[in-house]
This record gives sequence, C-alpha cells and structure tokens, in this order.
Amino acid sequence: MTLQELMDRNYEQGLERGLEQGRAEGELEAARKLARAMKADSEPVERISRYTGLSADEIESL
Repeated sequence: MTLQELMDRNYEQGLERGLEQGRAEGELEAARKLARAMKADSEPVERISRYTGLSADEIESL
C-alpha cells in the first residue's frame, strides 16, 4: 500500500467518523428540543424520558 493510499484511507475513515458524530449530536439535540416542548406542555418526566431516551436528570436540567 502506498503512502497516498494510506492517507486517502485515513481521510475517508476520519470523514466517516465525523459524519457519525455529527448525526449523533443532531439526534441528541432533536431529543432535547422535543423534551423541552413536552416539558413546556407539562408532560411527566417519565413520559418525556420514554419518548426521547433522555435521563430524568437531563430532562430536569433543561
């Protein structure tokens, strides 16, 4: 394997990791946004947690 091939592979792997991380952060922010809306509508923390996957502590801190 040439140096250029190694560099290309590392670049692609880094790009994939970055995209995965970005997706995960986006999903977390979407869950937080939903939790804030549900909390504003006085939904119980247990229900918010069930629908968003966030912990009760995190919901309380929003």
